[in-house]
Amino acid sequence: MKKINPLYIVALLLITLGFGVFKLSQNKSALQEEQQAYAKTLELATKLKAYKEIYDKQEMAKRSLDGILKQNLLADAKIVRSDKGTQTTLSSDAIELRALDFLTGKLLNATYEIKKLKIERIDETKARFSMEIAW
Repeated sequence: MKKINPLYIVALLLITLGFGVFKLSQNKSALQEEQQAYAKTLELATKLKAYKEIYDKQEMAKRSLDGILKQNLLADAKIVRSDKGTQTTLSSDAIELRALDFLTGKLLNATYEIKKLKIERIDETKARFSMEIAW
């Protein structure tokens, strides 16, 4: 009976060890890629949750809009507000440009979903506007 040369056994063990190290390094790089993808997904989910908390508060947005419309600067603007389901329409036939600037500044800097905004200048001090806000 022939004996197996110990060098063959050592060579086989080294090849097996090399293959194992190669597979381990591949799996490590795949794990790192998956961890990076998970971190990006987690960051996106956190942002989406924050946006949902901001934009999803319909009652708070309505109260905020009421507060804006009750400002002293807008008292003589005669702004007509009509609520229809998930939409609010604001309009005025004659609003001073200063009051319009104040109103648009407040509404555009807040978290309202403005569907339509139409502004038409009547003369040098007054304008006509119409705005649709969706909830």
